[in-house]
Amino acid sequence: MSHLLFSLGWAVVGGALGVGLNHLSRRLARIEEIEFDQSQLDRLLMPGLSAVLFFLFAFQLGLQRLLFIDSVYVVILVQVLAFDLKTRYILDFIMYPSWVIAFALAFVTPWTAAFTWPWPDWRTAPVAAALAGGVFLLLYFGGQL
Repeated sequence: MSHLLFSLGWAVVGGALGVGLNHLSRRLARIEEIEFDQSQLDRLLMPGLSAVLFFLFAFQLGLQRLLFIDSVYVVILVQVLAFDLKTRYILDFIMYPSWVIAFALAFVTPWTAAFTWPWPDWRTAPVAAALAGGVFLLLYFGGQL
């Protein structure tokens, strides 16, 4: 199969997942009692962004395990970004499971020793989580001043 054809097909998968994200976001907003009225342009954001990112990752990586792992991260990122842009909220129903998913994927993600500090394996994930948490903690307390 052609690399470009595969990438275009993967973009269609990303667009379909983006449509599903729209429906999921509306349902979760109702559960949380958050107003989430999307304009026509807003309804295209999740499918469009998902399709573009899925295409770019598929074109760069090709068919390999890392593509599927990165696609999971893209779906989570797109939902959080689009929902936050519209409502200024990030849903716990998305974030808590995504943390578990990210930690679980750390055990099966192929690591590159040159770009992974301090270790080229799963131990990098908790270190990165602690560093990111520290940055957000500083931002939180900085915002309180």
